[in-house]
Amino acid sequence: MIGAIDGKEYNDGNVELYQFDENDDAYKQIIGENSPMNVSAYNEGIVLIFPTGQAPDDEMIDTFNGIEFK
Repeated sequence: MIGAIDGKEYNDGNVELYQFDENDDAYKQIIGENSPMNVSAYNEGIVLIFPTGQAPDDEMIDTFNGIEFK
């Protein structure tokens, strides 16, 4: 539906991770200014999303941003 290669909910659905091809238009749209999703962070094709109504967790975002996926 969103063009992701794969995705998974964690922490009882309070956070979602999606994997994209970094060269794909769907990824560029998701991380862009007019994103249809509430993207909290992205890193090397992986997108971190907190669902609508769920407050972003700054510590989790910082940890996510420090991960080297490649």
